[in-house]
Amino acid sequence: MAKSIQVAGKRIGEYRYLHTSALHELGGEIVEAVYNAAKATGLQSETDFNVVKLRKSVSEITLLNYPTFFDEAFPVLEQSWKVDISTSLYRYRAYSESSNPPILHRKELLLAPDHPDFQRFSDLTKEAEHIGLFDDTSRIGFLREWERLLQLKGYEVNDHSFLPIANDMSELSGNIEESQEIHRHLTALTRTQLSAPMQSLARYGYLDQSKSVFDYGCGKGSDVELLRDSGLDASGWDPYYSPDAIKKYSDIVNLGFVINVIEDLAERKLALASAYKLAGDCLVVSAMLENANARGGTPFKDGVRTSRNTFQKYFSQAELGAFIESVLGVEPVPVAPGIFYAFKTDGAKAAFLTRKGSQRRRPSDFTSRRLPAFRTKPKSHVSPSFRKYQNNTAILEELWTTWVNLGRAPKSNEIEKLEDIRRLLGSYPNALKVLRTVKGDEGVAILEKAHFTRYDDLTVQFAEYKFYRTPPPRPMPEQFKEDVRHFFGNLANAQSAGENSLLQVLDKQKVLSACAEAAEKGLGWLDGCSGQLIPDSILSFSAATTGGMPSLNVWGRCRL
Repeated sequence: MAKSIQVAGKRIGEYRYLHTSALHELGGEIVEAVYNAAKATGLQSETDFNVVKLRKSVSEITLLNYPTFFDEAFPVLEQSWKVDISTSLYRYRAYSESSNPPILHRKELLLAPDHPDFQRFSDLTKEAEHIGLFDDTSRIGFLREWERLLQLKGYEVNDHSFLPIANDMSELSGNIEESQEIHRHLTALTRTQLSAPMQSLARYGYLDQSKSVFDYGCGKGSDVELLRDSGLDASGWDPYYSPDAIKKYSDIVNLGFVINVIEDLAERKLALASAYKLAGDCLVVSAMLENANARGGTPFKDGVRTSRNTFQKYFSQAELGAFIESVLGVEPVPVAPGIFYAFKTDGAKAAFLTRKGSQRRRPSDFTSRRLPAFRTKPKSHVSPSFRKYQNNTAILEELWTTWVNLGRAPKSNEIEKLEDIRRLLGSYPNALKVLRTVKGDEGVAILEKAHFTRYDDLTVQFAEYKFYRTPPPRPMPEQFKEDVRHFFGNLANAQSAGENSLLQVLDKQKVLSACAEAAEKGLGWLDGCSGQLIPDSILSFSAATTGGMPSLNVWGRCRL
């Protein structure tokens, strides 16, 4: 059989994976091949295996057994049977005794879109993406690396949710001491890596030494030490461990897992408001989230009291966001489970959206190309531009990175080391000329791609303004103002571009084209469509971005 597979499922290379409950989504020949593979191995679907692995052309089928597919967020593979369809011979492998078995991610991709667990699994995947767990796919395929990555990111998995590892929860239940005093300091952890909220700041580029950071309620000060070791301007205050430290006004203030250990509501609100006053750009607020395994202890006020007389208030994600907004009067932005950013100005929020948009780009697309070092002394025929580049590589590569990130030539007031550039290369325009010459045609291609990527990022940003009925920041930050002028001409054009992009979801033919393009790239699937969108088509879609380019990530199914 050589029937090509154009169906539902999770695609990895030339293979597709899908749950046996989604077999009805496949064509008859493929279903028959799966049936024959099961017959050859003597297995029963659902009982002995529940996931099928298919090649692009059905020459072999692998039957996989994930016994806890629906029970565990990231189930472990226990058994596999690889079947040669032409000979009915198969190879069996057991993983039940392995100390590092394969595990499964993005389970929703293996199900039909109408499956009752589809949305639950999709939400889990979105949380993992927000935390950054899927940034490096080479680290998530096996149990040991996955568990190390979770610990490094500061999260644990509970049911189908991620919970930040925040406070010391040992001895949660037991005999409560007679003393009524709550010992908040006993919840502080000694960390060997940055906490989850600090890692979120690193993910969005805030820990690049350009911002000062203050940790309000820093506990034992592990985060502050780690930041200082990395060269950041970081300090902290804690009422127990560092009571004499100065509460310092800083660009970024972190209120990390503090409000959930304060038993008095009025004091909890005061801590939140006080931390916000110290922030120049942004306050990061994090708290413990509800989970079924943390309901021990004795009910106390709006939380629980532990055997060591510590207090824990468990929030839902929505409750935490609502609490922050009610106290600060600003709508916080959720960035990960249990973590919100509350911005002080519209400009700071706009800058974050720019940073967030830049996450959609693939860093490898913009890797700076350095010229190989000369093995011998350069000969006289080497051009002056190449010689200037060789003598000033570091500062020119820094300028090149800024150029690519902006998607346009930086203005002179956007360059931090402008005076050094002028001193070393004569003038700023001359530095740009040297880069154009040295980077050559490859550089031109990189800049063109960066230009269109940045244009698309900004278009999506203005589409979001329109969708959420939020006006652009006033006054506009200088960089944002220059972006608007360069890419759109003026603000009205930028708003029009965002609105037009948003209205494209009403164009059925464009939706179909986006569906087909996404399916070809393995983003979702397009099942059984003839190539024309017909009146009784069913399409559910969500706006998304891939690699910096706005597109429709569509789960679609067409009735013929």
